[in-house]
Amino acid sequence: MTNILSQLDYYIERYESEVNVDERVKRADELLEEFQQKYSLDRFKTMTLSEYALGKGGETYSWWIEYYSDALGSIKGGNAKKHIIYYSKDKEEWIFPDQFTNELEAWEKLRSDFIQLIEQFGEGIDSSNLLYRSNMVKTKTLYLFYPDKLLPIYSIPDIQLFLSALGVPKEQWKPYKDDSVALNRLLKETIEKIDPLSMWHPVKVMNFLYYTLKKGKTRYVKVAPGRNAEFWGECKEGNYISIGWDEVGDLSKYPDYHEFKAAFQKLYYRDNAKKATEKANEVWLFYSLEPGDRIVVNKGTSQIIAIGTVTNEGYEFREDLPKHKHTVHVKWDENFSPVTIPEQKYWAFKTVYELQEKEVEKWLKGTHQPPSVKNDENPPSFTEAEELFFKRMQKVLERKGQCILYGPPGTGKTYSARRYVEWSLYQLDIRQTKGYAEICTFHPSYTYEDFIEGFKPISTKHGQVSFQLEDGVFKRFCEKARQNPGVPFYFIIDELNRGNIPKIFGELITLLEKDKRNVEIVLPQSKELFSIPENVYIIATMNTSDRSIKMMDAALKRRFAFIECLPNYDVIDGVIDELTYSPAMILKAINQKLIEKGGRDKQIGHSYFMKHGEQITTIEELKEVFEFEIIPLLQEYCFDNYEELAYLIGEEFVNVEEMRINTDLFTGQDDVFINAINNIVKG
Repeated sequence: MTNILSQLDYYIERYESEVNVDERVKRADELLEEFQQKYSLDRFKTMTLSEYALGKGGETYSWWIEYYSDALGSIKGGNAKKHIIYYSKDKEEWIFPDQFTNELEAWEKLRSDFIQLIEQFGEGIDSSNLLYRSNMVKTKTLYLFYPDKLLPIYSIPDIQLFLSALGVPKEQWKPYKDDSVALNRLLKETIEKIDPLSMWHPVKVMNFLYYTLKKGKTRYVKVAPGRNAEFWGECKEGNYISIGWDEVGDLSKYPDYHEFKAAFQKLYYRDNAKKATEKANEVWLFYSLEPGDRIVVNKGTSQIIAIGTVTNEGYEFREDLPKHKHTVHVKWDENFSPVTIPEQKYWAFKTVYELQEKEVEKWLKGTHQPPSVKNDENPPSFTEAEELFFKRMQKVLERKGQCILYGPPGTGKTYSARRYVEWSLYQLDIRQTKGYAEICTFHPSYTYEDFIEGFKPISTKHGQVSFQLEDGVFKRFCEKARQNPGVPFYFIIDELNRGNIPKIFGELITLLEKDKRNVEIVLPQSKELFSIPENVYIIATMNTSDRSIKMMDAALKRRFAFIECLPNYDVIDGVIDELTYSPAMILKAINQKLIEKGGRDKQIGHSYFMKHGEQITTIEELKEVFEFEIIPLLQEYCFDNYEELAYLIGEEFVNVEEMRINTDLFTGQDDVFINAINNIVKG
């Protein structure tokens, strides 16, 4: 992350012009005053378990800090285990740490630990305190009691991101990388040295940092307000969007998704588990809508009748409504006119569905749209490590004209290629890569005709077939580059080794050499003169797990430079919920065994543990990574040798006798999954 301080005025001006800061600060102050009236230290000393925990309904401390007070910083996500003790509606029992015999004994200890946390703020707590690893709950509690000492930011990965962006070197915060309170205090100290941020309200600082550094693409979600939009009139008038499934009750009362899903499945689609899961996911997506998300209201399968933006009030269960009691507050676009779009047949089966931004933009082209909150105007930023890597790539490309990024799967080779193009063009004050870069993927069926030129069959108006000579993707790209000789053009070839490289390149192999650029040859089919311009650079990627570099054509190897991409453990060294070990430690443990068994080419890359360029942070995400990414890849490596697979990831994941994966780990309680993950590292 590049230091943003050099352009701080720009970021502040944009933030203050696009965000209603005063409204957010006012709401935060109201909530803080309410908290101070309800939850003093004396109140904690007499608080009962039912007044603290999630799961029984009603207003509790856990509900207040997670679901009611987003304006004071969010701790949503993950599961209810972050609160240490909660009531499971699904199991109809209390969930608490194993070392206690019952929930009341656990609560006595937890309440005592809360009091110690609050009273000893300056001294800190050790691992004997139950809140030691519960970073989100611990830090938000301390902020609410000491709002002048901390900032309302509780996620360790987010704090680390903000520190880096504000110029704090990693060496300075790395000793505290697992302690959200220490990191928060360092961030607070950093902000106090930066004007005008030092004079801002803490909530304004928090919103500014998230808006500037974590705002991604706008999320568009389609919601149908009843069959044939029958509830749209009420939604429009009341400035909200609504859905049914009312019997499941207020969604904010459920400790986490798993508890909600269990309750939902008991009420709906009891004979169809797949349908029940699908619809539970839709309802939870609706509940998870956040301020700034865009709502697309459909009527039937081919009409969009309204668009709006989710406001700060978010989700509310409306007992006063006769039907469709699940609501989300929305500000509707006043000048929007209904549009007819190509039929979306699947909409008939989806009440709530996330859409692709590009798809929505295409449908609405030419109609009124409010300014997008997408951050396209934001200058790109690069980490120090990226800058060093890209300068190395630049030297290699200047010398050879092309390079191959090679390494195990998931090491970010294609991502690095794209980022390098962005970095390189940015040095020339070119902010858009479109037009200056192109990407293609080689595969066994890819041919010279696709790449350079060839005759392709076409149908005539008389129904006959004729052949027409067409330029391939690389030839067209070179012609475009020839028209702009002063600017570098980058051609990215993904999965280079999956294609028959000598056959695809043909006679162009010779022209790849740096001193042969602009040398013309006659193409065998069109008989045209062709050359590769000097300003064309080729970046290829190659998975070494698929095919060793040693097996590559020698003539090709001479013409390419090779840059190895290995797992980067630093970018995934943050915490995940209540997990003892970071993704970096988990991945290292697996890779060490893979190196022993199959060599360094068989390692797994860090990108499997990342999402949108950042490390995953929840147990749910880690479950998905293992179920859908890591285990299938390792099964392929092991060729159905389940004993070897069990050696790599542990017998908790693998039933060796039955030769199958224990999929219950991914749908059951988090405790069992966490224990299995911890055992990977322990060996």
